[in-house]
Amino acid sequence: MVERLARTLSAYGIQVWLDREQLRPGERWAAAIQHAIEAGAFYIACFSTQYAMRSRTYMNEELTVAIDELRLRPTNRAWFVPVLLDDCDVPDRSIGAGETLRSLQWLKLHENWEQGVARLLAVIQPGSERIHELATELDSPSARARITALDHVATLGGQAALLAPKAMEQLEHPNQTVRRAAIDALVRVVGPTEELIRALLRLIVTRGQFAGNYVVSDEFPYDAHSAEMALAAFGEPALELLLRLAHGDSQCAGVVSGILRKERDPRAAPRLTLELGHTSPEVRASSACGLGQIFGPKGSHSLNDKLPIRSVESPHLALLQQIGAVAALTHAVRDVEPLVRVQAALALGRIGTLARAAVPELIEALSDAEADVRAAVAGALANIGAMPDEVIPKLVDLLGQEPYVATAAAVALGSLGQRALDATPLLIANANRINPYQLFQALGEIGDPRGIPVLVRGLTHAQGVFRQLAEKELQKLRASGRS
Repeated sequence: MVERLARTLSAYGIQVWLDREQLRPGERWAAAIQHAIEAGAFYIACFSTQYAMRSRTYMNEELTVAIDELRLRPTNRAWFVPVLLDDCDVPDRSIGAGETLRSLQWLKLHENWEQGVARLLAVIQPGSERIHELATELDSPSARARITALDHVATLGGQAALLAPKAMEQLEHPNQTVRRAAIDALVRVVGPTEELIRALLRLIVTRGQFAGNYVVSDEFPYDAHSAEMALAAFGEPALELLLRLAHGDSQCAGVVSGILRKERDPRAAPRLTLELGHTSPEVRASSACGLGQIFGPKGSHSLNDKLPIRSVESPHLALLQQIGAVAALTHAVRDVEPLVRVQAALALGRIGTLARAAVPELIEALSDAEADVRAAVAGALANIGAMPDEVIPKLVDLLGQEPYVATAAAVALGSLGQRALDATPLLIANANRINPYQLFQALGEIGDPRGIPVLVRGLTHAQGVFRQLAEKELQKLRASGRS
């Protein structure tokens, strides 16, 4: 039990001197023990029935040295700590001034090990007793107790580093709320270590449910979602390992792709630009998405739910130019995989006016064989601006296509303002294909009186938001004198 106590204290960063472990062959043991006792911040005397039964023992010599040292130390702080390893008595040895060892408060470690260690830590290293208590709670059969303990661990952050191994164990707990609490705690306590990155990735893969890929009847994988968000929040420090693990493992590559889509760390931008050439289409697409998140405006989630955001300037302009992100994304618009082309176009659209160099390539991509690509490209052009007049016929052609393509084309035409006056008749003719919100906005921006009947009909739309927008655009036309 003495060795167990020594190991426990050592685990909390306390330097423990134990004669049977510290004495070296040939060393004068009496002098070494005396020096250790005199230099020690505390002396823990462990008593047991076995000790009491011995008629002679070297421990008595140690006790004599320790008692002599105790007499030299101030009486207002603990130094000599008696610990009972079983149901025995503390020796009634004099320590001077009419007191004996029994005058010192002893600790009955045998009655409650965990509580006893916590009390001992409170004396030897104040504050660490809370760490020990939390370690005990993390072994509780109650999931609620474990969750509460993990919440406290998260609050302590790096101060709870000793609990990292136990917190890691909670990632295997059958209760997903415990696992989720463990993720939060570990993120705060240890940060992006390789061990944690691998563990979180393993958790996501094991759950088999990430990036919204779950059956409605299933329990939502909050733990996998938290793990994915944590890995994304780690940013550049975790990126190298994640991409390395994604190579040659399609399942892992899918998980890493979901993480890259949430990337926000500007330090990751150079690597994401490089990964536009990754062998996995999912990684290429997600790298493009990540670049759009990093360099695009905060708070914008969709390109086609509003008129252009051409005024946005990136806070990372120097980095954007340095790594050649726009050129790399422009090249990705010609990728063999439609998913990559879509994400590259969306990223360029989020970058906005800083992606002007991509406009010629995007105009060509309006003829892409995939409708999703055409819609993404039209939305991107609307946000970037700087479109030549030659783009208008291409956008008009899109008005007769799939509703979401026609809607994106309407947004782009609206961004051209009065330059797109000739497109008004076809906007009206294809009104049933275009989302009313984007249609009303486009007609208002173009400012052609021929759009007024459509806006007037919008005043009776079943949805209030559309009625309000129709009224707003009509007022804009009247104020301009074009009505």
